[in-house]
Amino acid sequence: IRFAVAPMENGWSIHRWNDWYDYPNSYWLPGNKKGVDLGESSKPVYAFHVLVGHHGIFSLTPFWVLSVLGAAGYLRRWPTNGLIARNMSEEARRWWLSLSIAGVSFVCIAFYLNRPLIDRNYGGVCSGFRWQFWLIPAWLWLAAPVANYLGSRPWGRIFLVLVLIASIFSATYPWVNPWQNPWPYQWFVLR
Repeated sequence: IRFAVAPMENGWSIHRWNDWYDYPNSYWLPGNKKGVDLGESSKPVYAFHVLVGHHGIFSLTPFWVLSVLGAAGYLRRWPTNGLIARNMSEEARRWWLSLSIAGVSFVCIAFYLNRPLIDRNYGGVCSGFRWQFWLIPAWLWLAAPVANYLGSRPWGRIFLVLVLIASIFSATYPWVNPWQNPWPYQWFVLR
């Protein structure tokens, strides 16, 4: 057990120390934080910005709309030969994988949307909602069949190019330093 001794106006404070950010003049002490680190007081506003606002999963990378459509496409078709068979079909495997990816995505996003005020900071100063970045490979897998479908149609190719341009712009904007706020936050909130 570690203890911290801190001077106060009329004496000393002795408390259990277990926080690496607890030191004199730390940015993380109450009253010193600013910007996104203050936390978003409104959960609905936080949810908006996490999904489609300045740190939005879908506004920064509209390509992820294809992942939602891909999950819906996989999950609407109930596998014909059962879901627990020893020799499960490829269709059933894809159904289970889609359900797993959608479930994990939903639970993780819901978890972060329901964090206390101090944690409602969009993942801090980062080029997106960083707590979901680890799901990107799974979301790409879900998007693949929709991208394939759209790529085979002239109007679909135009749509794909537009969402890819927007998504690539958001990904390359912080190229020099990913530890900066995303471009919508810089352009519309900080100005």
